[in-house]
Amino acid sequence: MEYIKSRRTIRQYEKDYSIPSERLNEIVQVALSCPTGRNCQAIDLIVLTNRTKIDEATKITFDSWPEEKRNNWLKRKDQYGVSNVVSCDAPCIIFMVENERSEKQFTQIDSGIMSMAIMVSAKEMGLDTMCLGALLWGNKVGLETYLGIPEGKLVMAIAVGKAKPNPIVADKEIKAKATFIE
Repeated sequence: MEYIKSRRTIRQYEKDYSIPSERLNEIVQVALSCPTGRNCQAIDLIVLTNRTKIDEATKITFDSWPEEKRNNWLKRKDQYGVSNVVSCDAPCIIFMVENERSEKQFTQIDSGIMSMAIMVSAKEMGLDTMCLGALLWGNKVGLETYLGIPEGKLVMAIAVGKAKPNPIVADKEIKAKATFIE
């Protein structure tokens, strides 16, 4: 429960840190073992740890965004002290890809469950995460082509890494509500 409650979006990662492969494999195995609609297991993962390729992949979508959006994101360079304003210098991006077993009504649900599993398991290992839905904006087809993903099949991406000491983290205001019916 504490890992779920304490998880926050991190936008400042240690540039020289590489996630040990055994930790990354554990995170991936947790994600792959998540429950799925009708047990279709319709989401495959692409785990990108090559920093040059991360920069190239994020540039594909970033360059296609409207100038106003790009300028807003470029503020992250000063605000967070990062080189890559999309990945925030995370050493790993895990891409979720819809596979041939996909049933459309479950894709978003399954990717949400898998996203949370990645984020919580990373947190348990002392790592931090950031959802990268922004990679679905703009030239998504170009990104899919670059990564060898069939067109229209990229569902979500999660950045994973070790946060810099004392990262800037926004306060989390809970706006959603719960209604109990007895």
